[in-house]
Amino acid sequence: MKTASRFIIAASALALLAACLPARSPNATSTPAAAPTVTPGATSTLALTPTTVPSATPRPRPKETRTAEAVPTVTSQPTAALLSPPPIPQNGAYLGAFVNPAKDTGGGTGWISQLPQFQADLGGKLPGILNFYVNFVDPVPTSDMQVIEAKGSVPLISWACKDVSAIAAGQYDQPITQYANGLKAFGHPVFVRWFWEMNEAHAQPCLGSAGASGYVAAWKHLYALFHQAGATNVALVWCPGGGDVQSMGPFFPGADYVDWIGIDDYLRQGKKPSSFADLFMRWYAAYAQYGKPLMVAETGAQPTEQAAYFDGIGQSVPTQFPALKAILYFDAAGPDGDWGLSPAGLAAFAQLMANPYFSFHQ
Repeated sequence: MKTASRFIIAASALALLAACLPARSPNATSTPAAAPTVTPGATSTLALTPTTVPSATPRPRPKETRTAEAVPTVTSQPTAALLSPPPIPQNGAYLGAFVNPAKDTGGGTGWISQLPQFQADLGGKLPGILNFYVNFVDPVPTSDMQVIEAKGSVPLISWACKDVSAIAAGQYDQPITQYANGLKAFGHPVFVRWFWEMNEAHAQPCLGSAGASGYVAAWKHLYALFHQAGATNVALVWCPGGGDVQSMGPFFPGADYVDWIGIDDYLRQGKKPSSFADLFMRWYAAYAQYGKPLMVAETGAQPTEQAAYFDGIGQSVPTQFPALKAILYFDAAGPDGDWGLSPAGLAAFAQLMANPYFSFHQ
């Protein structure tokens, strides 16, 4: 009798417990859900299978449909892929030039007409960078940049100086921002070398009484405006004049405010034609430590010394100057002499450009 009673009580308890459990779908199985398989190249949106979890209470729950969370679609802008700065050669260097052997002085645009002859003299190919000069108040030289880019080279705009105190004080914020936006609209890589040779005597009118500290304040302000404009295709080149490395130091704004570090220096009287290494080694030792790409933005030699000078570049740069990523020749007349390429110099320049180390293009 006791055994039968215990059996009846146990059966009743089991029945009561079963009544409290929610009913399972007849299609449900006890097999764990398999993890979704992702096929390489497939879209990232996955359909999620609802998982049945027993409720903590016996009250019925409304039917819930779970869908995969929407993934935002990023639509590439037409120019987004182009807004990259000039690439830095990993093994090798750009060779470049300012081309003006006809000594154009009529507004600064006649040098464009000299490019076809220069290209023909070099066997049909132009160097990787082409430099030209504009005034601070000039409009963005879009047409010149388009010609250079269409020929497969990167433009380098040498942008003249303006009163550094006024720039640092924000008096030129609007034209500087407009300039940055114009270069951004160009969309292709471009170098900008603002206020080059700021450490030399001829820079005094733009420095005024502000001196090196005023220059640094102006440079940092201009650099910030370009970044605020989103002109990410622009590489700003800080470029003192050579000769006295110590005179450059007070003008250096710091590695965080420059994209490339440059220098201008020429093979003047009393220096060996093959002494490219002697000419630039002290500058290189002082600034290679910052981890920025380096550029000789202007250099030149007298006509009788050009062939030996280019030979010295080819011999010394690959082995002694690994951080030097661009060398530009000044094929024109300058304040200190006419550096225009002689026939022998032009042939030596073409030979240097044919060297794989110096044949880098974007």
